[in-house]
Amino acid sequence: MRERVLPEMIERNRVERWPRFYAWSAACSSGEEPYSLAVTLSEGLKNSNWPWHIEATDISNRILEKAHAAIYRDEVVARLPAPTVKAHFQRGIGPQEGNYRFARNCVTA
Repeated sequence: MRERVLPEMIERNRVERWPRFYAWSAACSSGEEPYSLAVTLSEGLKNSNWPWHIEATDISNRILEKAHAAIYRDEVVARLPAPTVKAHFQRGIGPQEGNYRFARNCVTA
């Protein structure tokens, strides 16, 4: 996405002038995919002044609630590059120690 799709879409947008970049994460499960896509779009489009939107769907309302909470165990977040964790996650303290929350304010759409 970062190295191939996004550069092509940015180039096409220069000619076709799309009002917004739309992405759909079907079967988003616990949210790793749409949040990963949000980080990619936030970083990849930050200098383009091109707004974006991600639609995340799943068949299970329970799973969508978990995805919306955006809380992940440290084992999951530990697989990410340290700069990504620092820029896009908040570390839990007290009863939330060992958890990270995706910081929605770190991405703008």
